[in-house]
Amino acid sequence: MEGSHSAGAAEGTGSAGRQDLFVRNATGLVRAVSPRASLMINYMAGNPVLILGPALLFALGLFPGGNFFLGLLLILPMTLGFSYAYGFLTAAIPRTGGDYTLISRIIHPAAGVVAGICQAVAAFLSVAFFGIAFVTTGLGPGLVSWGLIDDHPRLVSWGATLETSHGWQIGIGSAMIIGAGLIYVGGWHYTVRIQFALFVATIIGILIALITGLVISHQHFINDFNSFAQPFTNSSNSYGDVIAKAQDGGIVTNAPFSFSNTIPIVAVLAGFVIYTYFSTYIGGELRRGGTLGTAHRMAAAGIIQTIGLLICVLIVFNTFGKSFLTAAYAGGMPDEIPAPPFYFFLTGVVFNSGVLAFIIALTYCAFWPLQTSVALLSPNRMLFAFSFDGILPKSVANVTSRHTPLVAVSISSALSIASLVWAVQASDFFQVLVYATLIQLVAMTLIGITAMIFPWRRPELYRASVSNRTILGIPAVSIAGAAATVSGVLLYIIFIHYTSLGFSNTGKFVTFAVGTVGVALLLYVGAFLYRRSQGTDLNLVYAEIPPE
Repeated sequence: MEGSHSAGAAEGTGSAGRQDLFVRNATGLVRAVSPRASLMINYMAGNPVLILGPALLFALGLFPGGNFFLGLLLILPMTLGFSYAYGFLTAAIPRTGGDYTLISRIIHPAAGVVAGICQAVAAFLSVAFFGIAFVTTGLGPGLVSWGLIDDHPRLVSWGATLETSHGWQIGIGSAMIIGAGLIYVGGWHYTVRIQFALFVATIIGILIALITGLVISHQHFINDFNSFAQPFTNSSNSYGDVIAKAQDGGIVTNAPFSFSNTIPIVAVLAGFVIYTYFSTYIGGELRRGGTLGTAHRMAAAGIIQTIGLLICVLIVFNTFGKSFLTAAYAGGMPDEIPAPPFYFFLTGVVFNSGVLAFIIALTYCAFWPLQTSVALLSPNRMLFAFSFDGILPKSVANVTSRHTPLVAVSISSALSIASLVWAVQASDFFQVLVYATLIQLVAMTLIGITAMIFPWRRPELYRASVSNRTILGIPAVSIAGAAATVSGVLLYIIFIHYTSLGFSNTGKFVTFAVGTVGVALLLYVGAFLYRRSQGTDLNLVYAEIPPE
C-alpha cells in the first residue's frame, strides 16, 4: 500500500474539466493491526469493569428480581448478530470508515453519512460519559475508600469534592480525553502497546477482586464488613443494617425471579456489551482484514465477554451477597460510610487496606482512557473517510509520518470535550449513556439492513467476496443482518417501554435524534451541491469501492 499523507487527486467529470475528486488513491495508513490486537479492541466494550461498576450500580436497585445471568444469555445472540453483520461486511469491504463506508457503498451515500454521524455523536456522548465516570465512579470513590479504611478524613473530603464538583469533573475528564487521544499520536505500533498495558492493568485489578472473592467465604466477608463498619455505625451487624435500611426505603432486596424485570437488565447490559465490532472502523488497517477471521474475531470477543461476565457476576454475588449489593447500590449504605460498594472498596475492606483499595481503584480508572481510545476509533476514521470522499475538506485526511490522522483525532477529541461539558450539566448521569446507546443503534440497525440486502443490492461484490457463505441456502450475511436489525428494533422498544432506563422524555429524544439525522443529511446534500458546483460528481466516488 502506498504511504501518501493525504488523499490523492483524480480526474473529475463535468464542465469544469479536471477536478480534485478527493478519491482515495491511498489511505495513508498501513495494515498494522494484528488479529490479536483487533480481538482486544473488539473485546473492550464488554470489559468486566463496566458490569461490576456502573451496570450493577444502575440496575440492581431499579429492577428487583431481574436475573443478570439470564440477561447476559439473552444479550449474546444480539451481540453475535451485530458482530457477524459488521464482520461479514468488513471482510467484503476491508476499508477504513466503518458504518459510513459500508453503507454508502451498498445502500446509498446519504444513508452512509447518516450512519456515520449517528455513530460519531454516540461516540462523543459515550466519551463524555467515560470522562464523568473516570472521576465520579473511579478517582473520587477511590480516594474516599482509601480515606475511610485507613482513617484519613482529608482523603475522604477530597474524594467527595471530586464526586460533586463540576469543575473538577470537567477538568480531569478533559485531561483523560486528551490523554486517550494522544495514545494514537505515535502510530499503531505504539498505540496497541499502550492499549495493551492499560488492558493488563485493568484486568489485574479485576483478578485481585475475583481471587479474593474465590478465597474467602460469604460469612468471612460479612465479618470483615462488620469489623470495618462498627467504628462508624456502632453496630455489630452493619451488614444486615445495610439490607434493612434499603428495605425500609422500599427496595426489594430478595425479590423472586421476574422476567419482566430481566428485560430492562438486557437493555442495561446492551449499553455496555454489544459493541464487539470496533475493529471495523480500521478495516483498512487490519492484517488479513479481508478474511472471515474478521467476523469470527468479533463474534469470539462477544462469547469471551459473556463467559467472563457470567463468572464475574457469579463470584461477586456469591461472596458479597446479591441482597447486600442490591441494598448498598440502592442507598442502603450508612450515611457515615459514603463509599459506593464497588469491587475495589469491598476488596479493601476484606484486607483492611485503604492503600490496596486505592491501587485497585487506579486499575479501574485505567479502563476509562482505554475505552475512550477505542470509542474514538469510529469518529476518527469516519472523519478520515468523509474527507477522502469529498464530504469534508481534504486537510481532514492528512496523516503524520507515523500514519496518524492527527487532524481527525484532534477534531474528535475537541468535540468529545465539548460533549463532556454538556454532559456534566445534565441532570441524569445515565441519560447521557442512554442517548449514546439509542443514537448508536440507528447506525447499527442500518448496518443490519445493509447486511440483509447486500447479496441482492451488490451481487457482483457479494459473489466476489469471502462473505458469500450460505446457511441452508440463505446468505449468512443476510441472516446476521436480520438478527442485527431485529435486535436493534427490540432494544428500542425496551428503552421506550421502561422509562426508568432514562427515556423519560420522548419528545426531547426525538428532537435530538431528528436533529442528528437532519445535520447528517444537510452535510451530505451541502457537500454534493458544492462539489457539483465545482464540476465534480460525488456519485462517481460512491459508485466504486475505495482503493486501499
